[in-house]
Amino acid sequence: MRIRCIDHQAPQPKTFVVELEEHSVLLNCPLETFVLNPTRAVPETPVDHANSSDDLASILADVGSLNKSADSTAGLASTSESINYEDRCVFRIPSFELVDLNSIDAILISNSESMLGLPFLTEYMGYKGKIFATTPTVEFARQRMEELVIYHRRLGSYVPPRSKAEFSQRLNNTSTSGTWRSIYTMSDIASCIEKVRKVRYAEILSLRSNMQLVARSSGYSLGSTNWVLETHFKKIVLMSSSSLQNIHPAPLDTTVFDRADVILVSDLKRERFDHPTLYNDNMKKLLITTVRALREKHSVIFPISSMGIVFDLINELKQYFASMEATMGWNLQNVPFYVVSPTGERSLKYANICGDWMNPHLEELIYIATMPLSHGELLEQKTLRVLDTPAWQSTNNTPLQEPFVAFAGNHDNTDKGPTAWLLSQWGHSPGNVAIYTDIHMPRTMAARTLRGKKIQFMHFPLETRTGLWDTLSLLQTHWLSTGDLSRHLVVPKHTNLSELMEECKQKANVYIYEDDTPVDIDLHQQWRTVALSEQMATLIRPRPLLGGQGMFAPVNALLNTYDNVLELRPNVSVPSHESLPLIMEPMNVEKLVEILCKLGIPLSSITAGKTESGGAVLTFVVNGESSSVLLDGTVQVRTSDEKMRLLLRDALLSH
Repeated sequence: MRIRCIDHQAPQPKTFVVELEEHSVLLNCPLETFVLNPTRAVPETPVDHANSSDDLASILADVGSLNKSADSTAGLASTSESINYEDRCVFRIPSFELVDLNSIDAILISNSESMLGLPFLTEYMGYKGKIFATTPTVEFARQRMEELVIYHRRLGSYVPPRSKAEFSQRLNNTSTSGTWRSIYTMSDIASCIEKVRKVRYAEILSLRSNMQLVARSSGYSLGSTNWVLETHFKKIVLMSSSSLQNIHPAPLDTTVFDRADVILVSDLKRERFDHPTLYNDNMKKLLITTVRALREKHSVIFPISSMGIVFDLINELKQYFASMEATMGWNLQNVPFYVVSPTGERSLKYANICGDWMNPHLEELIYIATMPLSHGELLEQKTLRVLDTPAWQSTNNTPLQEPFVAFAGNHDNTDKGPTAWLLSQWGHSPGNVAIYTDIHMPRTMAARTLRGKKIQFMHFPLETRTGLWDTLSLLQTHWLSTGDLSRHLVVPKHTNLSELMEECKQKANVYIYEDDTPVDIDLHQQWRTVALSEQMATLIRPRPLLGGQGMFAPVNALLNTYDNVLELRPNVSVPSHESLPLIMEPMNVEKLVEILCKLGIPLSSITAGKTESGGAVLTFVVNGESSSVLLDGTVQVRTSDEKMRLLLRDALLSH
């Protein structure tokens, strides 16, 4: 078995080519975004989450310090006169330079964000194989792709994705210009989506005749998946973007680890965000900051996708507003929510019909005619409104009622789309707040966004993915409870790898993958599934074994690889009357005893007996395991010790 990571030095690798037996599958096809002529990098200021406190005063103090940091960042940005805000974005998918797309049997998609690069593969690189993804993953990916096209094809000149446009003069020196392209088209998206097979959790899919694929919930988002590749004798788990957080999607399915021979771990949270209480701490700070701004009649802007964690964020805000009214008498229930996105309405409504992809508590609500996600109720009450594309391009008076909470769909590039529109309208008030929740939001983007703005900037990353130690703890419970060095764990590079190796010692073999460096794993497969050709099947004549305990058929055939399947075909080079017999010549008891003694089995431990039909049976015990050899017209070996079976087989066939 071979596993190769093909990401471009990504901080959280998630794209792999997995070769197993005669099959080759691709896990994920994400999209990387690059802003041409970005500003100089601004050093990041690490936040000490280990010493965070839960009391209100400490949280507000942390918020204040973050705000000061944001002010200094904005000041730095304002001094940079070379920034071009009309620079467009270019995109690229993982590196396929060393991959033959014709050899890929299937593409497996883990979540919607990991599918955004797929149109480049299907529409421009000629991939014709199978593609599998869950139904919500496909729908949310479609919406996100369309959103990208709307945002990035409105400004600047358009360069077709096929074009070998030279971006090298505007890219930094570490980038390769040949791999970056402009975004695809709406027709590309439609054509790509048609090629994807939509699946459900636990649905068994056949890849050729000797491999099955099964999708299991990863707990990260609606429809997010950990994939299982299973042959007749081996089970491989491809773990990607998994979460143990108590959020709206169906929880992580831990049965995926049962009897797994290989587990590939990918797309973990970054090490600096790997703190067990980070999500809850940042959510608390976010809620307090939002309420404080609204109480002072200021608005709050969230540059965040209109799908995924935003469903939980809206619910948390709604519940927190209600608790503030009950405990403090603050009336925040009428504060309007806005989702500013061309696909926002579709996303919000579609999520509420995905109840069977949610956690058990929310899933139960669909059976009592209740929308499982609270934004559905807010939409009906018109407390939550969706503004589509024309709203943020309008030069008329803004339709938003202040103070408000707004979720802007374009979170990965704040120079265009609804985020840019919201900040141009409300970014000059020092009381308003912009809160970024995406962990990938670099400080350089904050600097570009805040140039000339007085709005307060906050960064509270809401990271829900598991970290390396979360994953290891999970595997300790469900997979590593007993030592078995025939199992294999494949993990990314990590600063504490020595601790991991020590933790897994005597429990599994640990492999570390890096970009474009293959990991080879010897699965020690002693058995392979073989198919029979139609011609071969017609020549087989089964015969009953003596004693009536089964059938056997002598076979003289050639083993071929056909359509990625091992297949037996008739050996036409040998005439039928010269076929080699596969049944041994008759053997007497004395010769059999001689063979056993040569194998080191003491004569004193061999017991002779008779079968009901009058045949001979020799029984012996080696290393506490009882074995027997029957001579009853044929020679039959019966043992639970696989090593002994192979030893006896080879010895008998050699005589």
